[in-house]
Amino acid sequence: MLQYNILRYPASTVDAGRYWHCDSRSFKSYHLLDVYAAWVGDNYRITARVDNLADEDYVSWADVFYLGQTDPSFIYANQVMMGAPRNYSVTMQWQF
Repeated sequence: MLQYNILRYPASTVDAGRYWHCDSRSFKSYHLLDVYAAWVGDNYRITARVDNLADEDYVSWADVFYLGQTDPSFIYANQVMMGAPRNYSVTMQWQF
């Protein structure tokens, strides 16, 4: 049996704190394509997935002045975290 899900978005975010945002930097928008497939039998399950199938380069997080620092020469100023590259995974489960 081949099982597949289309347009599944299992995500949640929890955040607290005080943040200030400005428009001094901008980054292009991006779209990611993740693919998932599962083969399920009576006593086994095999899954395969590829995250970021197109191997898109993107910025997942940026902070112009980290932790409220206002000096651009501060060692952690202007941090940018690049998003994960293409990833592959396969899992196998057996029940006995």
